[in-house]
Amino acid sequence: GCLKEGKWCPKSAPCCRPLVCKGPSIKQKKCTKP
Repeated sequence: GCLKEGKWCPKSAPCCRPLVCKGPSIKQKKCTKP
């Protein structure tokens, strides 16, 4: 499956399109709108 908006995004699963994984640090990366 894919990760929904606001979810933490490790490399185990991709964010649902068109969301992208962004954040100031690895532990704070979340799926957000581009």
